[in-house]
Amino acid sequence: METKLAFTVLAYVHKVNCLKSTTVGLVFSSLLATLFLIFVYCMLVKHVLNKKSRFMKKPLFTANEKDFYRWLVRALPEYSVHAQVAMGALIKVSPGKNAIGERAKFSQKIIDFVVCDSEDNVVVLIELDDVTHNRVKDKLRDAMTAAAGYVTLRYESKSKPSVSKFLSDFKKAIN
Repeated sequence: METKLAFTVLAYVHKVNCLKSTTVGLVFSSLLATLFLIFVYCMLVKHVLNKKSRFMKKPLFTANEKDFYRWLVRALPEYSVHAQVAMGALIKVSPGKNAIGERAKFSQKIIDFVVCDSEDNVVVLIELDDVTHNRVKDKLRDAMTAAAGYVTLRYESKSKPSVSKFLSDFKKAIN
């Protein structure tokens, strides 16, 4: 139906071309052209709105990460704990020949938890390793964050430390 309507409008525009020499013909052809453009615009908008989005929301945490986050907050009441922090927010590359390539090595990576002191200085990074983690890649990440001046504590997702073990690790890391 939409295609038939478009051809009908074009046929009227063609018929009006004969009247172009008159003012009425010019006004009428301009009006038809405007209506045709509005019609095309509406069809495009309708097409875009009917298309399903590939973007969907997802939870900030897995259930395990949520539990560990709450555990961290209770274990470190004098510190602030931030979750799912982009490495690009914590690391920068000095200007140089391959700065963009160097930044690409970490710009899409996420730190599970970042612990800050009362003045919002980062004191330690915490990674909760699950089946999705790769030990070799994790060592490279840790070397990168260490080169930037950060200490990373890593814990297995399935066997989290006791509070006393964690606080001992934490105190060693910040001293």
